[in-house]
Amino acid sequence: MKWTWDKFGYNVSREPSRDPELILASLNLVSDQSASVQFFPDLYRAVVTSKTQITLSRADLIKVSRECDWDVEHYTENEWNALKKLAFSELMRIGLITSDSASEVVP
Repeated sequence: MKWTWDKFGYNVSREPSRDPELILASLNLVSDQSASVQFFPDLYRAVVTSKTQITLSRADLIKVSRECDWDVEHYTENEWNALKKLAFSELMRIGLITSDSASEVVP
């Protein structure tokens, strides 16, 4: 994993193992058992999903993104699954993946 320096000069890892709790705590979702975080390190992106709609402003997500050094997005599980299905259908359309590999990832 690549190491970078943050604005205070400390060594910061892009390893997401400790970040889910930090992100959920920053969004006040620690007690919400239905919220989870998925990381995409190559894109520096973290996606927070929840079973129900949670009211989060764009300012909340920007603040958390700055605090944790990830580009944080929020979707309900249904929205996230719909986005994944759309992405996989487009990838299948242009021949980059097969329907077998898409069915392993998209419920």
